[in-house]
Amino acid sequence: MHLLTIAAEMFGAAPAPAEDTTTSQTLIMWSALVAWAMPPAIACINQSYWPSIVKLVTTLALSTGAAAGTAALQGEITPPRWVTSALVIATGAVLTYKTAWERIAKQIETATDLRAGRPAAG
Repeated sequence: MHLLTIAAEMFGAAPAPAEDTTTSQTLIMWSALVAWAMPPAIACINQSYWPSIVKLVTTLALSTGAAAGTAALQGEITPPRWVTSALVIATGAVLTYKTAWERIAKQIETATDLRAGRPAAG
């Protein structure tokens, strides 16, 4: 049983109609492709001097935004589709960052650093 269906039943909401398996698989595949491309895009926004928690929040926010776009392009934005896409994109973005993009992403962060050329505070 799908986690969102269980949550809907717990709160008395009507469960969403079952989704076509092909549509769901297509959404997951597109979400995985978007996830692979997310680390360089996130690195353009992240700043090298930001604390790790701020970088994490930025990653999660951009991943949920990308998930909304991916779900919309693949049909419609419904809570189950959006959550599925967001989980795939956020997990995939972190995984591909750690396994493939880390060195390049750090170079992008340094190159797009808004403090570049400024003296250090203090």
